[in-house]
Amino acid sequence: MIFPPADHTHRAWRLAAVQELAREAAPLRVNAVASDDPAAIESALAYIENAPGLTGQYLALDDTGAGAVIPSSA
Repeated sequence: MIFPPADHTHRAWRLAAVQELAREAAPLRVNAVASDDPAAIESALAYIENAPGLTGQYLALDDTGAGAVIPSSA
Protein backbone atom coordinates (compact mmCIF):
# COMPACT_ATOMS: atom_id res chain seq x y z
CA MET A 1 0.00 0.00 0.00
CA ILE A 2 1.14 3.54 -0.64
CA PHE A 3 0.00 6.39 1.60
CA PRO A 4 0.62 10.08 0.97
CA PRO A 5 3.04 11.76 3.39
CA ALA A 6 1.58 12.75 6.75
CA ASP A 7 2.77 13.94 10.13
CA HIS A 8 3.39 11.69 13.13
CA THR A 9 -0.27 11.78 14.17
CA HIS A 10 -1.12 9.34 11.38
CA ARG A 11 1.53 6.73 12.17
CA ALA A 12 -0.38 4.72 14.79
CA TRP A 13 -3.60 4.21 12.84
CA ARG A 14 -1.76 3.50 9.60
CA LEU A 15 0.46 0.91 11.27
CA ALA A 16 -2.55 -0.70 12.98
CA ALA A 17 -4.40 -0.93 9.66
CA VAL A 18 -1.43 -2.50 7.89
CA GLN A 19 -0.85 -4.98 10.71
CA GLU A 20 -4.52 -6.01 10.77
CA LEU A 21 -4.56 -6.50 7.01
CA ALA A 22 -1.34 -8.51 7.22
CA ARG A 23 -2.90 -10.83 9.81
CA GLU A 24 -6.04 -11.29 7.74
CA ALA A 25 -4.13 -11.89 4.48
CA ALA A 26 -1.53 -14.32 5.86
CA PRO A 27 0.36 -16.07 4.35
CA LEU A 28 0.31 -13.22 1.82
CA ARG A 29 2.39 -10.21 2.84
CA VAL A 30 1.02 -6.72 3.40
CA ASN A 31 3.26 -3.67 3.88
CA ALA A 32 2.86 0.06 3.35
CA VAL A 33 5.03 3.03 2.53
CA ALA A 34 4.26 6.73 2.90
CA SER A 35 5.77 9.07 0.34
CA ASP A 36 5.06 11.24 -2.66
CA ASP A 37 8.52 10.68 -4.16
CA PRO A 38 8.29 8.12 -7.01
CA ALA A 39 11.99 7.19 -6.75
CA ALA A 40 11.74 6.58 -2.99
CA ILE A 41 8.59 4.49 -3.45
CA GLU A 42 10.20 2.44 -6.20
CA SER A 43 13.28 1.77 -4.06
CA ALA A 44 11.20 0.82 -1.03
CA LEU A 45 9.02 -1.53 -3.05
CA ALA A 46 12.12 -3.22 -4.47
CA TYR A 47 13.48 -3.63 -0.94
CA ILE A 48 10.18 -5.07 0.32
CA GLU A 49 9.96 -7.45 -2.63
CA ASN A 50 13.40 -8.85 -1.77
CA ALA A 51 12.69 -9.16 1.97
CA PRO A 52 10.42 -12.22 2.09
CA GLY A 53 9.92 -12.14 5.87
CA LEU A 54 8.81 -8.52 5.95
CA THR A 55 5.09 -8.10 6.59
CA GLY A 56 2.83 -5.81 8.59
CA GLN A 57 5.23 -2.87 8.32
CA TYR A 58 4.60 0.83 7.72
CA LEU A 59 7.62 2.65 6.30
CA ALA A 60 7.47 6.45 6.23
CA LEU A 61 9.94 7.54 3.55
CA ASP A 62 11.69 10.86 3.01
CA ASP A 63 13.89 12.25 0.27
CA THR A 64 16.93 13.04 2.40
CA GLY A 65 18.37 9.52 2.29
CA ALA A 66 20.10 7.58 5.00
CA GLY A 67 23.46 9.20 4.40
CA ALA A 68 26.78 7.58 3.69
CA VAL A 69 27.21 3.93 4.52
CA ILE A 70 30.16 3.38 6.82
CA PRO A 71 31.70 -0.09 6.35
CA SER A 72 32.62 -2.07 9.40
CA SER A 73 36.31 -2.66 10.01
CA ALA A 74 36.01 -6.39 10.58
